[in-house]
Amino acid sequence: MKSLVLLFQQGQFASPKRPEQSFSIETFREECRRQEIAGSQEVYLQVVYHVPHFIVLPKDIDACAVYQHHFPEIKNEDIACAQLSDKLQKIAYPKEAALEQVAKEMLPHHQLLADAYLLLNYAIKKSRKQKLLLLHRVADDLQVILAQNGQLLFANSFKAANNIEAQYFIAAVAQEYGPVENVLFGGDPALENVIKEHFKHISRFSIPEEIQEFLHCQSQLL
Repeated sequence: MKSLVLLFQQGQFASPKRPEQSFSIETFREECRRQEIAGSQEVYLQVVYHVPHFIVLPKDIDACAVYQHHFPEIKNEDIACAQLSDKLQKIAYPKEAALEQVAKEMLPHHQLLADAYLLLNYAIKKSRKQKLLLLHRVADDLQVILAQNGQLLFANSFKAANNIEAQYFIAAVAQEYGPVENVLFGGDPALENVIKEHFKHISRFSIPEEIQEFLHCQSQLL
């Protein structure tokens, strides 16, 4: 079966190889028809999409119900839940209705993955031998994940419209959880200047450039 991997953000698709060149949902439909893969049983579509917020809870708690309590404007049927690779916790996050509709319409074999879900599993895997802080900023959304020995210590998302606001949340995590051996950041490059004020060992990651590794970190759950 042929694999097709795409990114989806703010209503636009993009290829991981060219994330700066986005295209609309309608263009995606047209391309599926033009390439004669619409409705195909031989194509497996995976789409990684950005979520503005998420919650992580122990696996025995109804994460979707808790999520709806915090975000009552989102209906229960529009909330997704998934177990994390530590098998101890799960994540709840909003579905992307327009994305779900076009995926079902064009390609019956598909998987829609929230970026936060991939980042959490990635952090769990990468922290097995060290304490790891993962920071990811998309537009005004700052995702903060701290893990150690393969276990999550902290995971949340914040609204940070500028570097000053981002610095506030990063400084709070640094003060609360102490030294971190490895800090990974992705998304907005300007975030690096903020991080340097609090941490020494900093590396950059990119979901588009490392998409296969991110997908591999969650594939073990399937």
